[in-house]
Amino acid sequence: MRNKTVLMSLSVIVLLGMAMLLGMDAGVSAQIDPTSQQQTIDAAVAQRLNATATAQAAFASTATIQAAFEAAVTSTAQAQQAAAFEATRVEASIQTAVAESVRATEAAVTAQFLAPTQTAFAVFLAPTQTAFAVLMASTAVSNAEWTPIELNFDSVAMVLVPAGCFEMGSDAANDGKPVHSQCVETPFWLDKTEVTQAQFVAHGGVKANGNGFAGDNRPVEQITWFEAREYCEARGGRLPSEAEWEYAARGSDGLVYPWGAEFVGDNIVYDRNSNNQTAEVGSKPAGASWVGALDLSGNVWEWTSSLYQSYPYDAGDGREVFSITGFRVRRGGSWGSLDNNVRAADRDDNSPDDVNSFIGFRCALSPLMAIQTAVTKSVRATEMASTLAALGIDTRPVTANADWTPIELDFDSVAMVYVPAGCFEMGRELGRSDETPVAQVCFDAPFWLDKTEVAQAQFVAHGGVKANPNYFPGDNRPVEQITWFEARDYCEARGGRLPTEAEWEYAARGPDGLAYPWGDEFIGDNVVYGENSGSQTADVGSKPSGASWVGALDLSGNVWEWMSSLYKPYPYVATDGREADSDNGTDIRVWRGGSWNFIDYYLQAAFRSPNAPAYNDGYIGFRCALS
Repeated sequence: MRNKTVLMSLSVIVLLGMAMLLGMDAGVSAQIDPTSQQQTIDAAVAQRLNATATAQAAFASTATIQAAFEAAVTSTAQAQQAAAFEATRVEASIQTAVAESVRATEAAVTAQFLAPTQTAFAVFLAPTQTAFAVLMASTAVSNAEWTPIELNFDSVAMVLVPAGCFEMGSDAANDGKPVHSQCVETPFWLDKTEVTQAQFVAHGGVKANGNGFAGDNRPVEQITWFEAREYCEARGGRLPSEAEWEYAARGSDGLVYPWGAEFVGDNIVYDRNSNNQTAEVGSKPAGASWVGALDLSGNVWEWTSSLYQSYPYDAGDGREVFSITGFRVRRGGSWGSLDNNVRAADRDDNSPDDVNSFIGFRCALSPLMAIQTAVTKSVRATEMASTLAALGIDTRPVTANADWTPIELDFDSVAMVYVPAGCFEMGRELGRSDETPVAQVCFDAPFWLDKTEVAQAQFVAHGGVKANPNYFPGDNRPVEQITWFEARDYCEARGGRLPTEAEWEYAARGPDGLAYPWGDEFIGDNVVYGENSGSQTADVGSKPSGASWVGALDLSGNVWEWMSSLYKPYPYVATDGREADSDNGTDIRVWRGGSWNFIDYYLQAAFRSPNAPAYNDGYIGFRCALS
């Protein structure tokens, strides 16, 4: 602004001077003598020179100001850079300190919880010196040197695949070329079989299409790549890459089939012997691979994590990026394949949205994931112990109902009540014959029980699956029209189980041995039953005055509840086979509690009702327990 002012002043002076020099008319000029005119010109020139000098001085002053400003800016930028550097350094120091603290904490947790657990940890790290040596020196492995190692993760059998190298690909097909060396740097776990339909349900698997060939031990099929990936991730694992899959099938020996170099039809479920359907997983044990994995050839094709791209395989070239669209690789052939499609190196590309009864999958699990799972479970147990201690909960056995104050906690948004350790007299002397003889049953360990019957909204939120819709729909109404198998699978997917009938009766009656959850006298207002239900279920927990001594609601009425227990004569003995978990549809199981369409006689806490596990109706529900 200052520069502009100086320039404008100079311009005015120059214009005035020119006006004085040029703007005079001849008449005026003629009246002035030469001396006077020269003096006037000299004065104008002097004035112009003075103005020029003034402008030059102003310009010099402006340049000085600009230089000073630029110096200030430079200084400020340097200060900002220094401050940013210092902030980065401090942040890095903090992050380093935090990371060191986290690592120290993790190490402490691992040392505290994993080291004492000799069973799982020893099996994982050093089941034998051979296995441990293979883990530490993976590149020296040949198929014959490896002894299969199997371990259960959340009731799913998995086999250990040691680190090592193999020749990936085959000259027998164009997409198998070029054959190239591929190394698996880190050992991993792989499902021993393809994921079964029972496992899929038990772990909360979700897919849009039903299986083409139903059966608990048959492989899941009619599943998209996305659905398979999400199931594995929900289990804490992942889909195997096609390199991992082929290595688990062939090993460093580079076998043509999982069992060897020659095709053997009896080792596999394929076109010539399948009768056009899947078989139960693991039905061909002679077809096991060098790591003990079954069905890697045949039964169903298996999704891998990998995008279908040309060889050589490179995990870092984008083919293992989930966000990239494109066809994914499936491996292994199926019940409809001929022998040339069940070779361990054979590849097939499919749209990740494709579903049919030929396609299934299995999951992989990294060793670190396995350790993290074990640590998480131990931490949860410790957190629970700390929570109970913080709440002042006395974990000693209770000898009278009145000595107990109900305790309630939420587990994954489900309210559960704490049932303390203790003893009670199970059965009823004046009841039906199947309620005698009365015998004492004791619980050395406490457990948790759903506060109410499982509501329909809870069932959906936790991935519950059942074949029949509810007869009386409503988010807060109890689930009904459910089989024993479906109820069991839901509870297991939640990390729990169905209660035994002994646990259920203890939670209803307590050490005092009450006739009903609330006392020894029947009170109709405490229960939803045949006289007040309006011939339908009610919202769970709608009769709070009917609460049991531990705070559980609806133990009498609303809907009958499935127990884990087989229907066997008393006295109750948990170890006599009645708590066996089988998929036998003829094994009669127990209901407890009565329902909305039964009279008071059936609502007594000791009453037992035997039923086929596949039965379902609008008056049968359940609740879950958690050890």
